[in-house]
Amino acid sequence: MTTRLPWQMRCVVLAVACAAVPGLAGEVDTLLQTPREHPYLFFSAEDIPAMRERMATEPWSQAADLIVRSAEAAVTADIPPEPDEGPDQPRDEQGNYTAYYLRIHYEFYDAGHAINDIVPTLAMAWLLTGEQRFADRAKQWMLHYSTWQQWSVKSALADNQSAHSYMGLAIGYDWLYDQLADDERAQIQDGLRRLGETFQTHRGGLAEQALPGHRGGIANNHTWVSHAAPAVGALAQLYEEPQARRWLETEIICWRDKILPSSIGRDGEYIDGSGGWLTYCLQNGLLFLAAMRRNGCDLYEGSNLDHVADFIVRDRELLAEDASLPPYDVRYSLLELASRYDDSETQWIALANGLGLSSSAHSRRWPGSGGIITPPYEPNTWYHVRLEWDAATQRFRTTIDGRLLEDMPMLDREFASIDRFAFMGHWRTDCVVDIRGLRVLDLSADEARPVLTLADLGEGKLQAGGDIGIRPPDAQIVEVIPGEEPILRFTDASDDQAGMLSFALPPLTHGAIEFELRKSDNDASYFYLRTWDGDREMRGMIWYIDRRVKKHMPDYRNQDWPFGWEPGAVGPWYPAVFEFLFYDPEVTPQPPDRGRPSVAFRDLGWVKMRSDWSQDAVSIFFRSGPEMGKDHGDNNAFRMRAFGEDILPDLPTPPSGESQLTQTQYDLYAWFQGTNAHNTILPGGHTQPAVWGDQTGRQYGAQWLAEPGEGITPRGRLTSVLLASACDYASGEAAPAYTRAEPVLNGFRRDILFIKPDVAIVYDELASAAEPLLYHWLLHAVRPIGVQDAAAGPGRMVVRGEKATLYATPLFPADAQIDILTTPAPLERDRTRYFSMHAPAPTDRQRFLVVLQPVRADSEAEPPAPERVEGDGCVGAICAREGMVDRAVFLESAAKFGEVAGCSVRGRAAWVRARESEAPREFALLSGTELSADGRVLAHLAAPGNVALSIAPGEAGPEAFEVTASLLEAGMAEVRLPAQPSRLQAEDGTEVAVNYADGLLRLTLPAGESTVRGEF
Repeated sequence: MTTRLPWQMRCVVLAVACAAVPGLAGEVDTLLQTPREHPYLFFSAEDIPAMRERMATEPWSQAADLIVRSAEAAVTADIPPEPDEGPDQPRDEQGNYTAYYLRIHYEFYDAGHAINDIVPTLAMAWLLTGEQRFADRAKQWMLHYSTWQQWSVKSALADNQSAHSYMGLAIGYDWLYDQLADDERAQIQDGLRRLGETFQTHRGGLAEQALPGHRGGIANNHTWVSHAAPAVGALAQLYEEPQARRWLETEIICWRDKILPSSIGRDGEYIDGSGGWLTYCLQNGLLFLAAMRRNGCDLYEGSNLDHVADFIVRDRELLAEDASLPPYDVRYSLLELASRYDDSETQWIALANGLGLSSSAHSRRWPGSGGIITPPYEPNTWYHVRLEWDAATQRFRTTIDGRLLEDMPMLDREFASIDRFAFMGHWRTDCVVDIRGLRVLDLSADEARPVLTLADLGEGKLQAGGDIGIRPPDAQIVEVIPGEEPILRFTDASDDQAGMLSFALPPLTHGAIEFELRKSDNDASYFYLRTWDGDREMRGMIWYIDRRVKKHMPDYRNQDWPFGWEPGAVGPWYPAVFEFLFYDPEVTPQPPDRGRPSVAFRDLGWVKMRSDWSQDAVSIFFRSGPEMGKDHGDNNAFRMRAFGEDILPDLPTPPSGESQLTQTQYDLYAWFQGTNAHNTILPGGHTQPAVWGDQTGRQYGAQWLAEPGEGITPRGRLTSVLLASACDYASGEAAPAYTRAEPVLNGFRRDILFIKPDVAIVYDELASAAEPLLYHWLLHAVRPIGVQDAAAGPGRMVVRGEKATLYATPLFPADAQIDILTTPAPLERDRTRYFSMHAPAPTDRQRFLVVLQPVRADSEAEPPAPERVEGDGCVGAICAREGMVDRAVFLESAAKFGEVAGCSVRGRAAWVRARESEAPREFALLSGTELSADGRVLAHLAAPGNVALSIAPGEAGPEAFEVTASLLEAGMAEVRLPAQPSRLQAEDGTEVAVNYADGLLRLTLPAGESTVRGEF
């Protein structure tokens, strides 16, 4: 694939790429021999006129608009003071984090994020507009930070906090170099030098680190972030600071020889998945790689970064109909990867909604006017509230009891006036909200003019009229209580509606809403003030369930943020600056070929099974793999989504309810991000090591990407995977996951067979390593749960969601007991219930068989209860529904052959679907060599493997079929077909010779996964 530098960026192309260590000095020498004038990290001074011209051209104009509007907000943001140096040690004598350490730790984090967001925003806004106030404010930030004695807590001087400060300071120094006076430049250079020395001292040793046994620690986000910043910093100081040459040489070795080889797996996967941690790594690491590429040294060469974009897309399921595109948090990373690898599909995803602010954005806080504010409110206490707006400045100004909470513009939309506002709240609660002194003011003239007052509403129950809207329409929720000072009172609405009172106003370009509010003592209700310009919702306020007042942000899917959270903060998490720079118009966007909806990531041990690409799809996530950096102790666990709802979700960690951050919150992380809170099995109460809690036995640094011969046993491993049109299958072994000082289990096999579109069967087989154990089979949900009584067996577990209802039927063991337990959240509102199923007594060996059947929540009929079947060495389930019957068989590990329900299996598992009066047209043989049903061979393999057949109904045109196989070694696969096919075609489109006799299609297949399609 051809490497191309974007046409809009001027760079010096060096003669030799970075290669062996001796050549590195030559590369840096070449950089030193070709002096560059600032700016040069991502562009030169000669590029700036063209950059300004692009402000009027799509899609650059969208990013530029967000940059400038964000800078408008950033110019008034407070510069944080230098935090205390912090304690010598983060923990007390009992090993718990001290509240003082945690406070200082996060003060440095907030400060680092702030300069890293704000300085590039202000500097780029100045470069694009020439408005001096942006450059002046950025200089103030840089001069302030450069005098700090340290940029991170004392016990971790060269960690992510100081790295963020270093990155923001280095980029600002490069972009604003000519704006700095000599004394200012010297002061900032001194800060950069001290940062460079600190990182070289504490992080430079990575260049000598051996990889075996350490890849997981090297791949950690702390390594990425804490080497990206000093790398960019060294490049930015290369011509002023003599030590910068050594710093840059060290960082090139670290990135090329240590970080990149340790971080990315075969399928582009990262040790902590595709979520926030990979996002965090890419947002920082790619800044250095992009800067080096634009200055002639391509460190991408030889890495697995060319697979990362596909991993993000497939793991986040961005090709599904219900996906939210683009993924704003990784958008500039995708743009950079698309440019480097000339990847048209990644370019399409990154540009799917342009470069404006995405509705899927999640804000990260940074100090606004007065910093981050989430003022508490006391129940049954009056508070004076004022929300003011001015269309001329696009600003909203919010105060409570005279305290200014925010004075910032809307960044993702403009408004001409406010012509409607509403009060709204109360869901299934006993809350009461009283409002008095309500008035709306027109401030457009010299003297404020009242437009609406409480007296205008009359007394008693309110009725909907031309200027008043009420929901529900019966108006039983709102009334005016007469008295010396009338009160507007809100009480509960019906169970399925939120009460709302809305007022139509004459359009006010500059106005305010004032009132006093009192909310009763209820921690489960919300109350909103919301404003509109026509049909576009604007800024509002919310009295939240945790007794905090926040601002209502309708532009982010009705998410509610503390005052001071700013949607347009640009930087590593708000990347408009780098989207503007990294967009490469020479890469033509091309819609992706979605292909099969299910996917497996081999090095992570993740399997994502999905029925189809629709928003109503049923999907299952299964994990069995090596220990991760942010491990949740969830090996051999699964989650489920059905009909647009996470019916079996990953549980969030609840707040401690304490007034400050303490060890209690980390204890909650240990439970909710540990084995107890996941849909796996607790053998004798033993949990798997995870990122929080007891670290005994944890070895994530050694397990990630361990190579054969290193003697590393992963916590979990995928033993078999088949992803086919009619069914998906994954099997994992996770006995080592519970090993701490001594092994707990000799075996923990879990098989998940997903029979599409809506039946999943979970089979478990466990063996203890020593004494008999009581095994607890866990199933977590956040929706109401219960157990239906059964004439025989333990009963049927039911989860009732808003869009989906899940029926989980235990078939084995027949004498299982089901307990309903409650999670240990400190606040009652955060507690959820979950199922724990177990045998009556401890045992050396245990098997479980559970059938999961999701249906739509509005479905009146329950799915038919599955039937348990048992044979010699095997157990199975029969799921019957109108017109078809599914038979699934699972063999015990020691069994070589099993026969039950008319199915004979040599292998591990099998599935057969029979329709009325037809021979089986859909079936799968799993980790085996032969499958027969009703006396006829359906599939035969020369060596153990997986094979599945599905025949389409053939409603129009020729009847089509698909054979999917996953083989450990090349060999013959025989599959029964009802007729001779007229043509065969491999997945790559090549024709395959037809070998059909005795009703069997014979295929010679290579090792690995293969798909062959044909027609009759």
